[in-house]
Amino acid sequence: MHTLQVGFGKELAMPDAVMPLGGVGMVDRDYTGVIDPLYITCIALTDETGKTILLYTQDFLRSDTYVTPIRQAISEVTGVPFDHIMVASTHTHSAPAVYHTPLEAARAYQEICKEAAIRAAQAALADRADATVACGSFDGTGLAYTRHYVMADGSVKKTPGKKACPVAHAGMPDDQGQLVRFTRADKPDILLIGFNIHPTFYGQHKQKMISADAPAVVRNCLEADTGMHVAYFTGAAGNQTGRSQLPDSANPSCDEYGRALADRAIAALPGLKPVDVASLAITTQTYVGQSNKDRIELYDATHEIVELYSAQGEAAVQELLKKHNIASIWEAYAIRRRYAAEETRAMSLSAMKLGALSFVFAPYEMFSTQGMWLKENTPGDMTFVVACCNESNSYLPSREAFNWDVYEKLVTLFAPGTAEAVAETLLNMVRDL
Repeated sequence: MHTLQVGFGKELAMPDAVMPLGGVGMVDRDYTGVIDPLYITCIALTDETGKTILLYTQDFLRSDTYVTPIRQAISEVTGVPFDHIMVASTHTHSAPAVYHTPLEAARAYQEICKEAAIRAAQAALADRADATVACGSFDGTGLAYTRHYVMADGSVKKTPGKKACPVAHAGMPDDQGQLVRFTRADKPDILLIGFNIHPTFYGQHKQKMISADAPAVVRNCLEADTGMHVAYFTGAAGNQTGRSQLPDSANPSCDEYGRALADRAIAALPGLKPVDVASLAITTQTYVGQSNKDRIELYDATHEIVELYSAQGEAAVQELLKKHNIASIWEAYAIRRRYAAEETRAMSLSAMKLGALSFVFAPYEMFSTQGMWLKENTPGDMTFVVACCNESNSYLPSREAFNWDVYEKLVTLFAPGTAEAVAETLLNMVRDL
């Protein structure tokens, strides 16, 4: 029997100055209070050869370019190789926009996060103990839904409404949650939970409160009920969200939703399948794909739109958007990014193996169709899908989604077909391990 050591560290990561929240725009989004705190969590894995891998999950909207110097700093302090450090985000829409580097407050917050991440790594490394591993899934039916529906007249709506009858979906939900349990003899067990929702209970335009959202409720419930350390990872959530936005009388609160998700996970714990612990293996590969150059001829028109939006907010730009047939301010921003981009774009992909248990780390918001495909086709007992990891590249819509004017298609920086090609690359990386 091989020996695996696993440790856990968690550090508070709150800003010390007012700054805008991410997720639904930067204008008039300065936070006004705190619902619950934000944390950076680290899991340290070390095999019998001494190879160590650090898995982070942080209560932010997304990881971005700011995590690269953080990973470098963690590597320098701990000695863990840069490519063995994975930094993912839970995708809460109510965390400060730490990725927005032009803001002085964001740069200061990045320093706070770096120090917290280093402390979390040090704590996790000091907490390591021999562990056995088990994995499995749980049914998440009814807790996530596809947020874009194609109507009978060909239009696309964010939710179908009570009376409308959708005829097709731009990517189906993945209703399978994932669990990895590390059991330790003399220390609390460590549980990794992965689920594929956008945590947006508190992340809307009128809500200006810091919150880790549903992932915090899930882990708080799990920790209270099981006594385990818990880390929440966002799965393939690029085209779906929680039932918090469904327009019906059964619309749950954030606490109710998190409790329901935690209960599903707890019910699945007795059925987790043991994993033969073997040496850790991890690989990183650069994928180069074609850039999305759609509508860059409208670049000049976006100048006025962006300037007006920055000064007066979203309502002020509606006439200009309509004039130029641009769907939203987000498409205007995307057009500007596409115009300045090279013909190809690169992203860093990573995959990890622990016996028959696989992990894939995607630096974008994966669509559920690709998440399900990877789970079905990668070899072994289970493939734990981690999205919003390391340097984020926003959305990768499925090829099917490019048939409709859904939000993710309008703002993606990659050409159609990239999602499927990247999933194939991740599959081959796992197979090679």
